[in-house]
Amino acid sequence: MPISAHETIATTSNSNFVGNFLAYFENQIEDNQEPEKSLSETPNYFAWLGIVSEYITYLIRAMIYINHEDSDAFDYPYKKLLDTLLSNKKLSEEQKEYLILFAEIRHIMVHKGFPNPHKKPSNNERLITKGYTLKAERVSEIADLISKPKSYTELRKKSDASIKAILSVTNELNHDFGWIQIKDRKC
Repeated sequence: MPISAHETIATTSNSNFVGNFLAYFENQIEDNQEPEKSLSETPNYFAWLGIVSEYITYLIRAMIYINHEDSDAFDYPYKKLLDTLLSNKKLSEEQKEYLILFAEIRHIMVHKGFPNPHKKPSNNERLITKGYTLKAERVSEIADLISKPKSYTELRKKSDASIKAILSVTNELNHDFGWIQIKDRKC
């Protein structure tokens, strides 16, 4: 059964809503020169980390929903989301690496504690995708990377590449009102 116009609007509007916040925070980070400051002086960078990692996760869910007409995708755990996306042969190894990175960032911010990961949850390994487990050493490595606002430029490039990768394997939806708008993100 094809995805309805209503569902297309919901998926598009949700993506655009969050995409607009991302653009706002990216502008604020650059205008306030946050990459040159400490983490405690960079509220926009901190917000951007959470939003961009959540946005990428949402786009993966939307891609699965659109490509496979699977409404359960919005309830899938990381592993199933990433296994589905990363099985796409059109994705390069670099794109897969970046997508895993943002899943790790989201997981650390939501489940491990950031900017200071808690020891007990960090020691609990998590299977992120088939063949890849997030271990305590990697939690520390990622936490160290993202706790430095100077990492923003590198992370921004990787987030843009991740978004483009997801969009490149997402089927387009065409209804009378036009193409899905997440294709228009300026990365």
